[in-house]
Amino acid sequence: MPGKLRCDKLTLDSPDFVIGCVESLMDIAGDNSNLHRLFVSDDGCHFRLSSGQPAIDDAGWYIIYDGRQFPIYVGTSVNLNKRLNTNYGSRDNFKNPDRLSDGIRNFIKVHAMKESLGELTVLIITETDFCNRTNIDPPLSKLDRENIEKVISIFRCLFKIMAVPVCT
Repeated sequence: MPGKLRCDKLTLDSPDFVIGCVESLMDIAGDNSNLHRLFVSDDGCHFRLSSGQPAIDDAGWYIIYDGRQFPIYVGTSVNLNKRLNTNYGSRDNFKNPDRLSDGIRNFIKVHAMKESLGELTVLIITETDFCNRTNIDPPLSKLDRENIEKVISIFRCLFKIMAVPVCT
């Protein structure tokens, strides 16, 4: 008998439930309004969205794509705007003594500055949008949010983006 996944209110042991989640996430990924250019600050320590983008103060997930539109990182946050668009939330351990490691995000920042990754794009998936599409009552617990991050990470090759946002 196989083990059970640790979950809260989401039944991620169910293949049908996971497939439904992936389909909903693919629909969100197909909506170009969820795509934004992602920049690295001049000091190389912070992410920021293109100017003029609305603040997204919702919890949720994000997928960072390199210049070839290949998904290179999946993250989760209780406040997407703070995580992706502030000097505090996106500083990782470059400038945050409380974070011991953010190796992949730091790697992305350094190589984005060196232009070896091309122009970064980020797909933003809000918890509200995900819950609405899957008929799940928000808010999700930290555990369930982290489990959905794992689902996105495992299936990230399916979350192709068709258009690159034209922003400065």
